[in-house]
Amino acid sequence: MSGPLSLDGFSDDLVVARDDLSGGSPFFLPISMAFLPDNRMLLLSKDGEIRIVDPESGRNEVYMTLGNIDAGQERGLLDITLDPDFANNGYFYLYYTPDNPENARIARFQHQENSGGLTSVGDPSSEFVVWEDTDGYLACCHYGGGLDFGIDGKLWLTTSDKFQTTTPGEGSSGGADLPVDLTSSSGKIIRVNSDGTIPDGTDGWAANPFIDGAGPIDDSIWAYGLRNPFRARWDEEYENFYIAEVGGNQQSLAHEDLHIGGLDQAGAFYGWPYYEGTTNTLVNNNPDRNNHPAPDSDPGNAAESDFYSAPIWSLPHNGDGSSM
Repeated sequence: MSGPLSLDGFSDDLVVARDDLSGGSPFFLPISMAFLPDNRMLLLSKDGEIRIVDPESGRNEVYMTLGNIDAGQERGLLDITLDPDFANNGYFYLYYTPDNPENARIARFQHQENSGGLTSVGDPSSEFVVWEDTDGYLACCHYGGGLDFGIDGKLWLTTSDKFQTTTPGEGSSGGADLPVDLTSSSGKIIRVNSDGTIPDGTDGWAANPFIDGAGPIDDSIWAYGLRNPFRARWDEEYENFYIAEVGGNQQSLAHEDLHIGGLDQAGAFYGWPYYEGTTNTLVNNNPDRNNHPAPDSDPGNAAESDFYSAPIWSLPHNGDGSSM
């Protein structure tokens, strides 16, 4: 498929604006949202503030504020998902970068309904750390990710590479390629149980593919080879995990990629830091690429020993066309 993108048929309706946020931060940076079962909206600001919004009227109040947060550059409060049993347990989960320790985390918090409406709040003192990144804050950029519950009831997170690859135009000064390093949680799909334990197959769902117990591999890794997968969401109907990935800095070669993941792609390699786009454009001639699955044109399928997962769609950095 090729040709310019079109937004025909879409409408742009203002729900809430910064001027509507009475008492809100003047540095308000909306970055993600989630809807409660009754359609109230939780609106995240990168600086750590969450507001609860009535989407019909735009009225809103502060729901919760994270105090322990590093919101510099591309860090901050980055994503949210609700527990599948939220109606009964009131749990919601945040992906954010704290001030201390300097490790991005998934954390669980408790909703307090109070009198309903805009009186409901999140309890910051209820924080339970589910998962923490292994690598710390290594560079300015690439901390974004998508957090969602999968059809298996597990938490799925896409993590960025912290600008640490040998690909030309990237930020690594030490020769690291973290997205293909299985001891690093950067540039990966992370999959954990909501209590922080590692899926090991004992509950009937697939085990994580790289579990080595006390060994050096990060047992939370499901798949690898991502650059800056800033958003990811599960489509429960089609059982796909859609991943939107920001392309590299070689403008004539780079592509914004749309990947799919899922339970059939345990151990999949998504191509970075060596390839981009549906054309598998070579962007890094590092011979280490030969130690990983060779490019093909379709999503991975572990059952068929196909571990290279090509994008299903890509957009070149230097044009308005699309490819599929």
